Amino acid sequence: MELALQQKLVARLATDRAFREQFFADPARVAASEGLTVAAESLAQIHPEQVRQLARALRRRRL
Repeated sequence: MELALQQKLVARLATDRAFREQFFADPARVAASEGLTVAAESLAQIHPEQVRQLARALRRRRL
């Protein structure tokens, strides 16, 4: 179940700018609020620029 929640969070980070801003302001809190406990610490280590690059790539593919 944790893996599915992680995938959902990463997908939302890539597609929802407001959520992305909230996450990078307090990643551990947001991860926990999404039901992630074990992976919260490792998700907090995601580099913001990597997520922004993913978001840009997804937007380009949609156009």
